[in-house]
Amino acid sequence: METDAVKSNQESLLLTPLSPTRVTLRLAALYGGLGIAWILASDHILSSLVADPAGLTRYQTLKGVVYVFVTAIIFCLVLRHELMKRQVAQKELLESNEKFRQLADNINSVLWITNPEKSRMIYVSPGYERIWGRNADGLYRSAASWIEAIVPEDRDRIRQSAMTKQDSGLYDEEYRIERPDGSIRWIRDRAFPARNQAGNIYWIVGVADDITEKKKVQEELESANKIKSDFLNVMSHELRTPLNIIAGYVELLREGALGDIEARQVEALEKVTRQAHELLIMVNGILDVTRIEGGAVLLDLKEMDLNAFLQELKSDYALPMGKPVKFVWQCPAELPVIYSDAAKLRSIVQNLMNNALKFTEIGTITVACRHRADAGTFEFKVEDTGIGIPQDKLPHVFDLFWQADSSEKRIHGGVGLGLYIVKKYTDLLGGRISVQSEPGKGTQITVCIPDGLPPQRCVPA
Repeated sequence: METDAVKSNQESLLLTPLSPTRVTLRLAALYGGLGIAWILASDHILSSLVADPAGLTRYQTLKGVVYVFVTAIIFCLVLRHELMKRQVAQKELLESNEKFRQLADNINSVLWITNPEKSRMIYVSPGYERIWGRNADGLYRSAASWIEAIVPEDRDRIRQSAMTKQDSGLYDEEYRIERPDGSIRWIRDRAFPARNQAGNIYWIVGVADDITEKKKVQEELESANKIKSDFLNVMSHELRTPLNIIAGYVELLREGALGDIEARQVEALEKVTRQAHELLIMVNGILDVTRIEGGAVLLDLKEMDLNAFLQELKSDYALPMGKPVKFVWQCPAELPVIYSDAAKLRSIVQNLMNNALKFTEIGTITVACRHRADAGTFEFKVEDTGIGIPQDKLPHVFDLFWQADSSEKRIHGGVGLGLYIVKKYTDLLGGRISVQSEPGKGTQITVCIPDGLPPQRCVPA
């Protein structure tokens, strides 16, 4: 059953549409106006019609009686009209209040209303007793008693936020409460001010939800993601070590350090080198994706010499590709020193080149670059004469694990990591990326990143 305190606070939700003062003032104004009009009009008419003073006195008395009688009738009619309006308004408000109460009583959330000073709880729905496990009477006696249920680690933060943010509508907090049985529940609490036509706050209205189950699911997902990331990280490191050893020994064999080898053996060793290189690219991609997904990727911005950067790239791709594909470099002879993350930029360009090489069986792969001093950007463009990408698949090329051909009979390998890494690193560097492609003719991908230089240091290439 509802206590008297609860009933009193809930009944205070009803607003009085017509106060007695307003009715009294209306009637007084009406009575005074009629009286003055009656006196002025009747005196003028009687003085012009009745010349006998004795007769005039009798008429004046009769006039007063008529005035009292007429105004009494008008007073009763006006009073009846005002009372009927008040009854209709109160009936509508009672019906509205009952609908509100039924809604509030049957939702899982806690709906609460306080005065602007937050010193008095006007209403709290039954959800409070279900979620907090406490009787609502305590809130009506002390509006701030809900704070006592918040765990000590969250209490001061929420108290400060409630006092400073609820009036502005910015209050949206998550915190933990301890129920009387010792169990902990997670709460999301929001509040906003209710204002009258003058813009003044007359209520603070809030909604609190139990998000404990949502938090549990979120923690389980975070734990699963951490386990996955840790596993991939360990496995990638474990795979990379023997791959580097294999690649090293193959290179020794090719150079004849362990004895002379025949032409057929050289060709076989080149195949081993290419396959080891592709596997190493995949392992490095897994490591990069693990760091990206775990939020462990940080920028290491330093001055980097673009000329030296390009020379290293050219030497990396100077080995035979195992197919009739030629790299064409279209870069200025002299490029400036820019301010960027060399490791991220190297990963971007290498992934673009590896991707182009994978899908180009014959033809050329053109690597073009230019420094735009006026825009403060540096641009890399990798264009191939490979198989191309259908137009309807272009929006997905940067998705994780996405491949144009994901069937079991696909010709080209890979797991769809390269372009995902390119997009993530480009975004991290504050750059932009675009792709153009036509099936059967090839693909062109352009990456544009800030050069990190102040305007006075930007020297055109």
